[in-house]
Amino acid sequence: MAAACDDGCIRIWDWPSGRLSRVTKAHEGFVSCIAFAPDGKSLASGGEGGDVKLWDFETGKEIRAFPRFRDGVIGVAFCPVGPTLAAAFSDRTVCLWNITTGDEQRRFTPKTRTHGIAVGPDGKKLALLAETHIQVQEPQTGKEIWRTRAGAGDSFRSIVFSPDGKTIASGSELGELGLWEADSGREIRRIAVRHSVDAVAFSPDGARIASGGDIRARLWDVATGKEIFTYTTHDGAVSSFAFSPDEKRLASTSDDGFLRLWDVATGKELQEFALGRRRLTGPVAFTHDGRVLTWATSTWDGKEGAVQSWEVGSGKLIHRIALEATRETSRMAFSPDATTIAGVGEEGVLVLWDTASGKVLRRKTIGRDTKVYVVEFSRDGERVATSGDGGVVEIWDARTLQPLRRFTASHDTILSLSFSPDGRVIGIGGADAVLRLWTADGAKELWHTPARPNPDDCYIRTVAFSADGRKTAWGGDDQTVRVWDVREGRELRQLHGHQDGITTVVFSPRSRYLASGSGDGTILIWDAAQASK
Repeated sequence: MAAACDDGCIRIWDWPSGRLSRVTKAHEGFVSCIAFAPDGKSLASGGEGGDVKLWDFETGKEIRAFPRFRDGVIGVAFCPVGPTLAAAFSDRTVCLWNITTGDEQRRFTPKTRTHGIAVGPDGKKLALLAETHIQVQEPQTGKEIWRTRAGAGDSFRSIVFSPDGKTIASGSELGELGLWEADSGREIRRIAVRHSVDAVAFSPDGARIASGGDIRARLWDVATGKEIFTYTTHDGAVSSFAFSPDEKRLASTSDDGFLRLWDVATGKELQEFALGRRRLTGPVAFTHDGRVLTWATSTWDGKEGAVQSWEVGSGKLIHRIALEATRETSRMAFSPDATTIAGVGEEGVLVLWDTASGKVLRRKTIGRDTKVYVVEFSRDGERVATSGDGGVVEIWDARTLQPLRRFTASHDTILSLSFSPDGRVIGIGGADAVLRLWTADGAKELWHTPARPNPDDCYIRTVAFSADGRKTAWGGDDQTVRVWDVREGRELRQLHGHQDGITTVVFSPRSRYLASGSGDGTILIWDAAQASK
């Protein structure tokens, strides 16, 4: 599997193991499009700088660079039956090259700007997607075969040929999935999808078609137009995780405003709980018996906060309670028994709430000169740790908010911390991209990971300990989850699979699983013992 990335690289994974096998620096700007050759031996890529290149898939070496255009590349597609590569550019130009010789075969300019391109399996049709219409023509002569327009007020977003080349599927912004006869342009069927269709794909047998957009992917029966099933993901960065006590369910929250409950063994979504608005973030927790799920949220500006609890079995909302005085807080954490919420904000105010009533138990100003970014309970619920700018960690009595310890753990901003299960060690990560393990009394640093050459690219955003305290997992902006041995201070393995920075990691209660969430909206669940997904 190959991915075109914003950092100018093409990343290649072995499938289905998910192992990242190669990273190739392909273009100076972002890689806007990629396509495999029909024989699977080469790969074409287009960049925002107007350059198109051909790569040897096995070695990652560049085979050929085609003449650079002035405007960015918006799509590349191989002709399945001949050595031809087609590329569409943002200046409306479409160019065809012979990939064996590198010679240009044809160049033409459609009347309107193209933002999608597809070649039929027989190589005799080239489909160009514009906002207002679909245009199908002969690739070698440029002769137009047919054209169709989008509905009033609508625009096309995606296009694909069926495996047998007889049908073209299109998706539109207003949520229509269209099926067209490839030879004539006759409309076969129009399906109301209920959201923007940004991507379409046929199954290998052509009997089903998948549509993607919004936060859902749907599968349809081509013959009847009936929906087979819907698959939902998060449309926003995953912000918090909680495993059920029996490790069978995983709750996840995102700034898309949804809390979702998943079956850990199958990955199937079990329930969805909506808040009705985006940008609400905060921690989630199960009760000890796993029957109730509670989510504490606040708006980004702290003007609104609430605690909501649902019955896991029925999905029934048990209660919703407004949190008092959330204005000073932007980060929150549950106590291990979920009876108390701790919140802290950049202004340096630490607040404790009673989960059942939403009432403020205690409030304390803890930092006037430095911003505070992180708050976390110890596993026994007796201490609360806070940190932020300046690398200072402060430990507070969770009942009285009296100070217990204060020590400087880093010379840079701390963005994440976690107590070990026995409460004796604290894992700390932040803007210097170094993980540090300290004794919880602040007496000494146990060990730290090596310094990174470019720490600005790999802030550590999240740290977690396994239930037995032997492993620590952490992740950050470099899209990688790392697992380290706590006692020996050595790296055990790296886990790859996310397409954006890691926002949260958590071990299941008995450390059977490790879950990671990312800014790309995905959740990956790993076998914690083998680190296999």
